[in-house]
Amino acid sequence: MPKESMRYRTTKEEREQMVIDRGNPKGTKSKMSEYLSKDNVKAFNRIVVSRNFDKLEERHKNKSQQIFPNYEECRDEVEGYFKLCDKYDIIPTIASLSLYLGTNRDTIYQYANNPKMYECSDILRSAIATCQGYHENAFMSGEVPPVAFIFYAKNYYGMKDTTDISVSANQQDNTINSNTMQTIKEQIELEKTEQKQLEYLKENE
Repeated sequence: MPKESMRYRTTKEEREQMVIDRGNPKGTKSKMSEYLSKDNVKAFNRIVVSRNFDKLEERHKNKSQQIFPNYEECRDEVEGYFKLCDKYDIIPTIASLSLYLGTNRDTIYQYANNPKMYECSDILRSAIATCQGYHENAFMSGEVPPVAFIFYAKNYYGMKDTTDISVSANQQDNTINSNTMQTIKEQIELEKTEQKQLEYLKENE
């Protein structure tokens, strides 16, 4: 009698978990697997995903493209999201906020960045800032790795790791005169040249 296939002895979910756990020493679960298996995380994800599909279906039935019918509803739903995060001890993210509201990240930013077009833009800007505050606090307390925080800061909150400095002469202040400006420009060009020389030496070592 042929040996029974693994496919018939396990469920789809069990096989997916086996793939996730494959390669971990002594059958230990990955950190992601352990996190997703927590009761509070599973409960939170179920609510968020369920709300997302319910809202999509509701808009489809009503043939409406409006994400937020009015200011008050937007405020109440955003507030409800953060209360849900507090209830299940989940760090708020813009991605899960989008799902909770039945939309996507791009739409959240579209509404937030167009105050003249959308009356609830200030609520969504505040929601984005709140998510950023949570991530910054978690990072400062050592709960979020630097690489993860840098990724979020650049891709979700528009932060940069460079500083742009603009120097201009002030007609009412003669502290920076034309000679000083010329000296600054020459120093900048010198630094650029030195940097290029260092890069050339590294490439030709």
